[in-house]
Amino acid sequence: MSSPAQGGPVAKEKKAGVGSRVLTRMKTIMKKTEKRMSMSGPSKTSSTPATSAPAPAGAAATAATVAPGKSAPTDKIKKASEENPETVRVPRTQLYEDRARKLGERYGLQIMPSEWHSTEGDALRVNKPIRVRVRRTCHQCNTDFGTAKECTNCKHMRCKMCTRYPTKRNDTEKQEARERRAVLLQKQKDNAPIIADWDTSTKPIVLTKPSKTGGQILVYKKPRQRCRRNCCQCDMLILSGDKTCNKCGHSRCTDCPRDP
Repeated sequence: MSSPAQGGPVAKEKKAGVGSRVLTRMKTIMKKTEKRMSMSGPSKTSSTPATSAPAPAGAAATAATVAPGKSAPTDKIKKASEENPETVRVPRTQLYEDRARKLGERYGLQIMPSEWHSTEGDALRVNKPIRVRVRRTCHQCNTDFGTAKECTNCKHMRCKMCTRYPTKRNDTEKQEARERRAVLLQKQKDNAPIIADWDTSTKPIVLTKPSKTGGQILVYKKPRQRCRRNCCQCDMLILSGDKTCNKCGHSRCTDCPRDP
């Protein structure tokens, strides 16, 4: 039996399958694009001008007085503060200063808030008490209670026999927790992180490195160019710091060769 030719029905079916998948993918992308455009509204770069009624003079005056780029956040803050009277306006400078101070206390970092983020404007904060999520379990069918006080399985009303997690602490346990917290805070205060002193006005910074052979400690120094001069009379090397030749007593002059 002869094998099927290269351009037989099998190859045509494969090509048709690939083509159908590509078309299906293109249709899906086009549908998503049309849906996104319909949700976002008419495009701003549309070539056809939209016919709209003339805006009233009061609206035009209000739009002219609003500064672009800064009015939206201010309006949002005002609206949120009016909706929730418990909100407190806190300057962003204070927030970033507190974060920089905490990073400095924990890791020894020195961060300027102005170099970190933009500290302009205010932020809204709502003071809420610290809460512990308490979970209760029905003592009859061992089912967790939801937000309601009635068990969803056996319709039992929540009572004092239903187990509570975490368990309610008495006065002794609360006092022990306060003492442990005080000990931990004192330990963190005593073992504060070491902060490097980069003030070079009192003493210069010396970089050292231990010797590989266990000898003298190596000290980093800036590279210097050593200049050597020879006497122009007797061609004798003049030692560093001397201005006269030790052999002929010639005073060092501009004719004495210099290397380099």
